[in-house]
Amino acid sequence: MNILVDAMTHIGDVLLCTPAFKRIKELHPDCRIIALIRPYTREIVENNPLIDEFIEVDVKSKQRGLVKVLDIIRLLRSRRVKKAYLFDGKLRGAFLSKLAGIPVVVGPVRNDRHKYAAWFIDEKRLIDGGLHRALYYLKIVDPERDQTDLLTMSEPTTQDQTVVEELLSSIDYKTDEKLICLCTRGTFPLKDWPQQYFIELIEQLNRKYQAKVIIIGAPNDKDYVDGIIAQLASKAYNFAGRTSLRELWLLLSKSSLFITVDTGAMHIGSTTGTPMIAMFGCTTPNIYGPVQSNEKTIVLYRNYSCSPCSRKPNECEQHQCLKDISVEEVLQLSQELLSSCERKDHVKKQ
Repeated sequence: MNILVDAMTHIGDVLLCTPAFKRIKELHPDCRIIALIRPYTREIVENNPLIDEFIEVDVKSKQRGLVKVLDIIRLLRSRRVKKAYLFDGKLRGAFLSKLAGIPVVVGPVRNDRHKYAAWFIDEKRLIDGGLHRALYYLKIVDPERDQTDLLTMSEPTTQDQTVVEELLSSIDYKTDEKLICLCTRGTFPLKDWPQQYFIELIEQLNRKYQAKVIIIGAPNDKDYVDGIIAQLASKAYNFAGRTSLRELWLLLSKSSLFITVDTGAMHIGSTTGTPMIAMFGCTTPNIYGPVQSNEKTIVLYRNYSCSPCSRKPNECEQHQCLKDISVEEVLQLSQELLSSCERKDHVKKQ
């Protein structure tokens, strides 16, 4: 049986959907899962053991045209899909599912957010929007579940490993050095810890550890990262846009520490087991926090009354929710995580 999952969401959200994909496989052991995705999330589902086939839908391109939509509908009809789960929650996935002749469409109905999509949903799920997003997606598949499983990242290839090794070699990284990765920018400015804070933190980390400090990000973050590096007295390396998602997973898995704002890279990092500090401001970790939380994962969040918010940057001049997370606090927690890992490594070697 072919089952469609509408996962036309962002990188972090597709990863947060993976426990739901796993539950579909458990409920329908012989099924094939076909995923509708955005092109830039391809590497989350490609080579992922939970996904059998994927269809890329570029919602911002000419593919929104009638001809391309008809191509997708014909493809889905040829697959004889029996059921669809809508994780995106928007009208487009519900409408496509019905035009493709899928007999059973399952999706969320929360307040008035999905009122138009609801016209095409056969099995409606009324789910609390305040749940952690991974559990929210899981309840679309199985409303009785109250605890989510871990996230499932796609499996890196040999080529991915070669690329990461070459990148690390290009900065003369040695395996006995500390490798510290930073993600300095979110998908919008209100998620960003102040640039000057990151500059001060890098200087302190370099002073104490003589580490190799790498700043990761999307291709359009390169100039922002260059702006940080230009103000440093010490050294850091700009890897923004230089890795694929699977290569990023490998890079983070080799790291001693990952310090990040709330973004898709945080969820990728959470699947590696690498010690991580995640900073939240306008978004809440109660909904978007790391799923694989343990003693090596620290979430910093001030929980001010105005958070979570959906303000525009010019509507929040203070940005106090992230400014109040100090460099000193992040540095102290970094030292604790690095020291803890050193102690464990020492015990293993003995």
